[in-house]
Amino acid sequence: MVDHETTSLTLTKTHSRQELLDIIWSKPTREVAEDIGVSTAAISTYCKDNDIPAPPRGHWLRAEGKRVKKPSLPPRGIGKRDTIRVGGSNGYYYSYPEPAGLMTMEIGPAPSFQPSIDKVMETVRQQVGKVAVPRDFSRAHHLIRRLLEHDEERRIKYLSASYHSYWDAPYFDAPYEKRRLRMMNALMLDLHRFGGKATMRDKNPSGFSYKVGHQNLYVTVDHPESRRSSWMSEELATRSVSEPIVISIGQGDKDKKPQRRWIDNGGDKVEAHLQDILVSMIVTAEVEFRDDELRRHNWLISRKEQLIENERKRIEEELKRERERNEADRKARYDGLLLDAAAHRQAEDIRAYALKVATEKAAVDNAAAVDEWVAWALLQADDIDPIIRMKTSGTIARAPEEIREHQSSELRRKADELKPLLEKPRGYGAY
Repeated sequence: MVDHETTSLTLTKTHSRQELLDIIWSKPTREVAEDIGVSTAAISTYCKDNDIPAPPRGHWLRAEGKRVKKPSLPPRGIGKRDTIRVGGSNGYYYSYPEPAGLMTMEIGPAPSFQPSIDKVMETVRQQVGKVAVPRDFSRAHHLIRRLLEHDEERRIKYLSASYHSYWDAPYFDAPYEKRRLRMMNALMLDLHRFGGKATMRDKNPSGFSYKVGHQNLYVTVDHPESRRSSWMSEELATRSVSEPIVISIGQGDKDKKPQRRWIDNGGDKVEAHLQDILVSMIVTAEVEFRDDELRRHNWLISRKEQLIENERKRIEEELKRERERNEADRKARYDGLLLDAAAHRQAEDIRAYALKVATEKAAVDNAAAVDEWVAWALLQADDIDPIIRMKTSGTIARAPEEIREHQSSELRRKADELKPLLEKPRGYGAY
């Protein structure tokens, strides 16, 4: 029995397929969507894209007061991630999301994957079956059909022109180009049957992009030295059908598994390897996912080390500033001591002098004026004497701001002494 009010499951921005399965089977989809700030359609999309079984429409009305049986999570699809970014893009990760508290997080061992790539290839090969190249385009993928429709428009324009230029000629009339297009059509049709999606932007493409799971890849079907553009050229229009065709996945890396590059070799044409090519196209998506997971694991380790190093530098800098503050305080206290000792000596000198003047007041006519001056002098002595300050305020040390002001005034005094020297002309004849 599910208690919608007390369930404690919550979604984070990035979480696993299992976590999403748990929460969508804990409460109605509308409540889940409200909790995480997305639409119910977005929740449905997350589930569909990640092979997560979701409650059917009307499930929670029928399940009211009954125990809900949650289905088990099916295996992760080929090329699909096991984590979902709720509220963000689940497409290509241009940067890895940084988990909160990474610096103190315990990073586990590098991820391992089952089954092996060889086993995945064996399974995919059984599912793909035979891949044949259609003789014509009566059964064409919609992207190939669009290319042919555009090519027909070019043909009409080309034939109606008074001057026939290769610039406006159809792209796919030459036997070599038709052969190339038929192979792309075969791969697209069977890729769609497997659940992959092909995309194509150019009207004279060298290949096509495709997506399997969450991985975006590109396959080239073209001449080894071809350079295509938006216009037709005599070289392409007259290229012999016997010229080789190369099919490569991504960069066609020779050292990577599965095989990612095939080329005509005499009588051994690439058409004979289309099943291998399609299997590799699909399995490469899984390889890319696994490689990316390993890269992410290594990134987490290096990022954690970077965060720790940054924190170490921050603490070191703070300790340095603390030492500098302590040194400044120590110097200020010592300077205050020197000031107080000098002030006390000055106060004692003033008192001795004032008392000496008082003993000699008989030598002047205005004795009252002398008494007034002596009283004023003794007050000045008391005012600068740190001993009197200690008796009245209960503290012997000067206030830090007073010491800093004295230090600043000393610096200003020294700067003033330098001004005349700086203003004198320098160089020959300056003196």
